[in-house]
Amino acid sequence: MFGMNVHKGGLFGTSSLGCQTVYRKQWDEFFKLVKGVMLRAKADEIQYVLVTEKERREIAAKAQR
Repeated sequence: MFGMNVHKGGLFGTSSLGCQTVYRKQWDEFFKLVKGVMLRAKADEIQYVLVTEKERREIAAKAQR
């Protein structure tokens, strides 16, 4: 397993070599959400999985059944 940094993207894009970035306008809301989950779980790190938009829709549809 390896660690990956997640941080706010740049002014004109989100590219960052070796990191996962979030659009600047979405960063504060994203960070608040993740930090809240981590505090409730008493966690100092969080695991996540990247999925395509198609996969996200399929997962959401299955969850509604």
